[in-house]
Amino acid sequence: PKKHEVLGHLEGCKVFHFAGHGLVNPVDPTQSGLLLDDENITVEDFLDINIKSGAPFLCVLSACLTGASDESLLEDEGLNLISSCQFVGFRRTIGTLWQVSDSVCVEVAEGFYAELGQGGMTGNAVCRGLHRTLVSLRNEWV
Repeated sequence: PKKHEVLGHLEGCKVFHFAGHGLVNPVDPTQSGLLLDDENITVEDFLDINIKSGAPFLCVLSACLTGASDESLLEDEGLNLISSCQFVGFRRTIGTLWQVSDSVCVEVAEGFYAELGQGGMTGNAVCRGLHRTLVSLRNEWV
């Protein structure tokens, strides 16, 4: 998708799920972002939008390093894609702190959304759904 298309759909959405590639800019965290067809959506772009009035329920960032920063350069830095999504108005945000494989992201999403479908659109259902999914997958892998 194109940057303007994605940003245009954020206002009024209930759930925003991005599956793709993320990048971390260790020198300027505001330029960390999500890779799109034409240009990246950056932390700075998220901070420039105002979706608080719609209070979107959930943001899922299924991409590498969406919650990461280079702590060796910016030890007290808390600015990343996850925190910027929460700051602009998403009530819940799920992301990653590391590199992730596409197949694992698919498994997590399938399990998570199945759990969320059973538990409803509540904060507790998000917590339970993610927890149960990750425990189940961990038990398969270990």
